[in-house]
Amino acid sequence: MTDMQRKKRLGGVIAPMMTPLTREREIDPGGVERLVEFLIGGGVHALFALGSSGEFVSLPWAKQRRLLQLTVEAARGRVPVCAGISSNCLDEAIERGIDAAECGADYAVALPPFYFRVSQPELISFFTAIAGRIPIPLVLYNMPFRTNNNIEPATVEALAGHPSIAGIKDTVPDMARTLDVLGRVAGREDFSYFHGNELLALPAVLYGARGMVPAIANFEPAGVVQAYETAVRGDLVRLRAWQKRIQGWMRVFGLLETRAQESTTLRLQAIKLVLEQMGICG
Repeated sequence: MTDMQRKKRLGGVIAPMMTPLTREREIDPGGVERLVEFLIGGGVHALFALGSSGEFVSLPWAKQRRLLQLTVEAARGRVPVCAGISSNCLDEAIERGIDAAECGADYAVALPPFYFRVSQPELISFFTAIAGRIPIPLVLYNMPFRTNNNIEPATVEALAGHPSIAGIKDTVPDMARTLDVLGRVAGREDFSYFHGNELLALPAVLYGARGMVPAIANFEPAGVVQAYETAVRGDLVRLRAWQKRIQGWMRVFGLLETRAQESTTLRLQAIKLVLEQMGICG
C-alpha cells in the first residue's frame, strides 16, 4: 500500500476508546475485547486508542502498549486502529510511534508539546520530525485548551502537504476556525479533517470534514454512525434531530462537570459508568 493509499483510507466515525481497567488499575483484556466488538458492531469506521478519552496521561507506556496490542488483536483488521503516541519529549514520541507500528497500529496520533509554549515553526519541526521517523502515517491532534499550544490553520495547511501526515483531529469549539482549516485543505484527497468536538462535529461534516471523533461513540456507536451518515447525505431535517440528541448528552456532561467544579475527569467517569452498566467494561 502506497503512502497516498494509506492517507486516503481514514474517514468516517473514529471512536476515541475508553481504556478498560480492572479495580487494580490493570488493563482489562476482556473489557477491551467487549468494547472493540461493541464499537465495530455499531459500525464505527476506525478506533482511536490512547487519546484523551483513553486516559493516556494517567498510564505508563507499558500499560498503554498492552492496551494497544489488545485493541489491534480484537479489531482483527476489520477497521483501522489509530494509536496515541503523544509526549512532550520528541524522542519519546518517535519511539512510541515505532512501537505502535510494531504492535500493528495503522496510524499514529500526536498532540503538540503540552508544557512549554512553542511557536508555529517549532510545531512544524516537531511534527515533521515525528512523521519522518515513524513507519506509519501521522495524524495531528489539536486540543489547545489542554496543551496550551494551538496548531494554527496556516500550520495545518503547511503540514497537510507532508507525505506521511494523514490528517488532523481538531478539538476546538470554534466554527470559524473549523471553516478556515477546511477551506485550506479542501480538495486534498491525502489529508483528512476530523472534528473532535461533539457539538460541532456534524456541522463540520456538512462543510466537508471527512469524519468525527466523538467520545459519546463509546456508548452509542450506532447512533453516532447514523448521525454521521445523515450529515454526509445532507439530510437537514434528520440532522437537526441528531444534533438535538447530542446536545442533550453534552448538557448532562456539562452539568456533571459544573457540579464537580469543572473536573473533566468526571465526564470520563460518567462514560465508564454507562459502559459498566451495559456490561461492557469499567
